Amino acid sequence: MSVTFGQLLASALGAGFAQVKGEWWRATVGIGAAPALILAGLLVFCPESPRQLVSHGNHEAAKAVLLRICPTSTEEQRHAKIMSIELSLNEATQAMTEQSLWVTFKRIFTTPATGRAVLTACMVMAISQLGGFNTLM
Repeated sequence: MSVTFGQLLASALGAGFAQVKGEWWRATVGIGAAPALILAGLLVFCPESPRQLVSHGNHEAAKAVLLRICPTSTEEQRHAKIMSIELSLNEATQAMTEQSLWVTFKRIFTTPATGRAVLTACMVMAISQLGGFNTLM
């Protein structure tokens, strides 16, 4: 929905700038950079992921981030969350070392539930691209 709204907005801006004489077509290209620049500017204020910090052994920074995200949490809750993250990381590491990457990748397509999900996602993307709706925009 957001992509379609963005395409509609871009078409409206493009139609508006099409009537302006001179080199104003560049404004439509420049406007496209605005969301990326805003995101890059605001990214500095995003905290690091507690999972990433725990995986690198920085438990105190992870607790500080959890406190920033959930200011009403208790010390016990933050400690429990850190332990939960550690357990999850250990399980993921163990699962990755038990099987090869190829076996894990192959399981995505051979397990019926994930196979259907992958097929559905690929079909939706193919229909989106092959449908030609963007030619109307």
